[in-house]
Amino acid sequence: MQSLRDLAETPVPVVTELWVGGPAIQAILGTMAFPAWLDRMAAKRAWEGQMTGRPSHGDREGNLFEPPPGDPGAHGRFDARSPARVLAVREATARAGVAAAGLALGIGLAALGRRLMTGSDRARRRRTLPDGAERTAVPSR
Repeated sequence: MQSLRDLAETPVPVVTELWVGGPAIQAILGTMAFPAWLDRMAAKRAWEGQMTGRPSHGDREGNLFEPPPGDPGAHGRFDARSPARVLAVREATARAGVAAAGLALGIGLAALGRRLMTGSDRARRRRTLPDGAERTAVPSR
């Protein structure tokens, strides 16, 4: 019986953060990478992003000064553009993915740098003859 009590009292890890939807994931990763620039861009676009050229319906009840009656739900003029499914990623999974992408980028850049350095080493060993023909120098032993 004691072991069952211990098992019941064992702390269970709780998901504290869940990234839902592509725009949310982009915003979170962008804030991690470029926080100041993203804040300035969001401030510039915030006003225009809320405006539309279409007039509002005159008989529609607003919610500026008091909530609308009943439950309006999460529907509106953007229903046609909303996706049926969204991507949801746990914080730990997203961080691991970013770390893996960074590692892959670092390895790729290191390989590219090594290739460029090897290529420039070959170019240094080439000699040009007066008539424009190239000759590869034989390394001395």
